[in-house]
Amino acid sequence: MRSTVTRMLIFVLCISAFICGITGFIYYLSLESKRDVIKTREADKVNLLKKTITGDLKFVVSDLMILSNHYELKMFLEDGNNERKANLVKLFVEFAEQRMLYHQIRFINEKGMEVVRVNYDGVSVVVPDDKLQNKSNRYYFTDAVKLAKGEIYVSPFDLNIEHGGIERPLRPMIRFCSPVLNKNGLVKGVIVLNYLGERLISDFESGAAGLLGKPMILNKNGFWIYAGNPDVEWAFMYDDRKDLKFGSQFPEAWAGISKTETGQFLAHDGLFTFATVHPILDQWEKGGRTGKWYKFSIARLKLIDNYWKIVSYVPRATLNMGYRKLAARLLAMFFAVAALLYALSLYFCPVYKNAVRKWGTE
Repeated sequence: MRSTVTRMLIFVLCISAFICGITGFIYYLSLESKRDVIKTREADKVNLLKKTITGDLKFVVSDLMILSNHYELKMFLEDGNNERKANLVKLFVEFAEQRMLYHQIRFINEKGMEVVRVNYDGVSVVVPDDKLQNKSNRYYFTDAVKLAKGEIYVSPFDLNIEHGGIERPLRPMIRFCSPVLNKNGLVKGVIVLNYLGERLISDFESGAAGLLGKPMILNKNGFWIYAGNPDVEWAFMYDDRKDLKFGSQFPEAWAGISKTETGQFLAHDGLFTFATVHPILDQWEKGGRTGKWYKFSIARLKLIDNYWKIVSYVPRATLNMGYRKLAARLLAMFFAVAALLYALSLYFCPVYKNAVRKWGTE
């Protein structure tokens, strides 16, 4: 009798396991399909974020070229009198108020001294001559003044510096620069547009609303520009925070992201989706590489282009959430099916019912 009961129990358990296995396999395929949907959606959103940023920057490049080749600037270089300077100031004020994109519009001469500067923070303010600063030691000037006619310099995305210190409250900034040449082909200075980085970050946050993953912007050295966490953002601007890098927290992911333009991979920490934004290169390629503004060779362009990485990070725990639920459901299903089959066998199988009764009295 014991062998009959044992065989029936084994049969019930095997049938239960088989049913749960089939159900689990179907559910697993469903989860894998959902994971594929997540991958596709994250990739689409990251690419859309890249297009949003490059679209914003397109107008900045256009404005820079307009100003650096403007008639009023050329006349000022020729005459340099107060009337010409007043016309140049008026031009900068109109640009600042119409665009509302630039914290500063400046003309810096070849020695690094600000000649005309208009600040914009809701209203335009013309900086008086005695408040103009020498920027000859600032990296964006030293790099931009070496460029050829028609070339563009885009600074790293960082925080604005005033009088040698980080401006408070923090003001994210990207400087777009282009050299200004006189009629003899000599560099006489640089036009600098301080693009308000808050605008780009705000557009990025809005566009990232549909991401399942955590959105980030990294500079080319792996520091966070945007992370949704002010404690780790802009760490490269502070001497005591230089160890706060994406690569320190996600070394495996950074090894792949830093070497590839666009991609997606599943690492130990989770799913990473990324794309690279080149402020100059992207515009140059969109223009069919023939635009009159872009005088670069591709090698030269890549050398001076300061790029950023857009990253979406979905933790593995989020990806595996469905699989943990699957395991719990299968376990519960297994015991429920086993109990149901056991009860049905007792009800519909008299032989087995008698065997169980006798087995229990022995």
